[in-house]
Amino acid sequence: MTVGRATTSRDHGGGDRATLWFSPDKLHVFDPESGVNLTRDEAKAERLEADARDQRTRALERAKAAMAKEETAPK
Repeated sequence: MTVGRATTSRDHGGGDRATLWFSPDKLHVFDPESGVNLTRDEAKAERLEADARDQRTRALERAKAAMAKEETAPK
């Protein structure tokens, strides 16, 4: 089975011919029986998850600091 995603930059209707291509670096291959992603780079995934956690933590800290600053600002 092949699943793809297309942008809406072109108008194609049912039955229209279209040229399709893909970027191999965006390709994911899954085991059909287990559903396991066979192309997942675990080390990279862990780094991305850690980076995302760090970004959320920093964003939360900035939001808390901004709220504290507003609370102490003269009204």
